[in-house]
Amino acid sequence: MQAEVCKTERTFQPNLVFALLNGAMFLGRLATAYVSFMICPPLIGWLADLFSLQTALLTLGLSGVVILLLAREVRWAQNR
Repeated sequence: MQAEVCKTERTFQPNLVFALLNGAMFLGRLATAYVSFMICPPLIGWLADLFSLQTALLTLGLSGVVILLLAREVRWAQNR
């Protein structure tokens, strides 16, 4: 009895490459969200202890508005 060797061809699979890139982008977003959830609560607590809770939460809201404005600028810059 002789063992058979399965021949495999290495071909470019664009769907596989696209899936891997999507996975990498998803993991990047997931890592950013995870780090944000780990950093933001202590940061808000530190600001609340230093100033006041109202100031800390106002800073959080203003940073969200700044992020929205920056994202808008990035989208406009990509369309140019």
